[in-house]
Amino acid sequence: MREEFNTRDVEIVFYGTKLDYEDLKEIADEANIKTKYLPAKEGMENKEAAIQAVFEKIQKGPFDALKSSKVTRDFEKAKNNEFEVNVVATMSSGKSTLINSLMRQKLMPTALLNHLI
Repeated sequence: MREEFNTRDVEIVFYGTKLDYEDLKEIADEANIKTKYLPAKEGMENKEAAIQAVFEKIQKGPFDALKSSKVTRDFEKAKNNEFEVNVVATMSSGKSTLINSLMRQKLMPTALLNHLI
């Protein structure tokens, strides 16, 4: 990234949850990249309305592929039903870390956890 922008002065501004920021910061610190944390509105009263507003904004955007009836149908399906998520990757590629992050709790053992035990 530094070579692409021809600078060593890089800062990542992260907007999201504290748990996700801590993961990013750990890696950024190793690479000597500055980070700034902007907390997400985790206690947002009406998350569904906020998600709907973002989807409507996307639908009005410049990308025709995102305006198709299939995208709308898939959005409605995801919004109204539980669905399966399959995580497939090679060994030690971060599958457990991803699952733990998605679930916001340590459900799956990770390589980092195994080294600490």
